[in-house]
Amino acid sequence: MTYHDPEDGDPTALAQLEANAAIMENKPTSRQARTRRDPVNATNRARKIVESALEELNPEALFMDGLDSAIVGWGCQYSKNTVVVYNEDDIIEHLTEVEGLPFEEAWEHYSFNIAGAWVGENTPIIIRNVNDWVDWADE
Repeated sequence: MTYHDPEDGDPTALAQLEANAAIMENKPTSRQARTRRDPVNATNRARKIVESALEELNPEALFMDGLDSAIVGWGCQYSKNTVVVYNEDDIIEHLTEVEGLPFEEAWEHYSFNIAGAWVGENTPIIIRNVNDWVDWADE
């Protein structure tokens, strides 16, 4: 793994430090706790935090329409643009609970229209959170 020292003038490392500083004023609480207290505000806050970070890191990053509740942060692959990161389970939950689609229809829509969409180098990343599977696998 290559370490980039911001003091050496690496622009990506400098931008990441600036983005981190922008969000460190309010220490984040657990996602579940924020969402339970005020789901709409938590979703709006997550979107604003990611937008703020990406102003420095990649202002061309793309957001998925209507899926702000599934945003988990930002990330990138080595030497690639920093982009928005979404949680697959939260996308499916949005499609079933907010959009009212049956699970099978939601999964099909997700698979073909969301996960299968490539819109260029600023396409968001979708993750599967292994922590969601750990408890289920132990049962």
